[in-house]
Amino acid sequence: ILLALPLLPLLPIFKKIFSSHKYTQEDFYKNIQKGIRKTLEQLHNANKEIIFVLDTPSLNFSPEQCMVRPWRLSGDLFKKPCAIPRSEVDSKRKKYLEIIMDVLKEFPSVQILDPLPAFCDETYCWAIKKEKMLYRDNGHLSKIGSIYLGEYFKQQFPKPLMIY
Repeated sequence: ILLALPLLPLLPIFKKIFSSHKYTQEDFYKNIQKGIRKTLEQLHNANKEIIFVLDTPSLNFSPEQCMVRPWRLSGDLFKKPCAIPRSEVDSKRKKYLEIIMDVLKEFPSVQILDPLPAFCDETYCWAIKKEKMLYRDNGHLSKIGSIYLGEYFKQQFPKPLMIY
């Protein structure tokens, strides 16, 4: 108790910082929606053309596991196919799309670009295409993957973007 005495003057600050309210996953989703909505409203009010790019599929493995090596310290063989089942991606993406699309439907002028078809076929979402590593880790594209996605989007959205 004596050690806490010097902290007594700070108690009003702590009462303002800490809350007994439990932050739920639903609160998290609502905050994401609120932030996206606010951003889109500001861009819309500024008469900006808005193109919303959905998230790329995440892998459930490191793409390094796909590289053929003469030997591995782990003794594991390389991953083949270098892909994640499409059904798994679709399942993981379901809530994300629900959250995002719920907001985007309020902004009919927003164009949506979905990278999923660039990486996935009906069966798999690929980490390597045409012998090129598209991911640098399980959730981020490599430089080659970014260029690949840019080329895909140019095909989907041939109108050049105006850069101000």
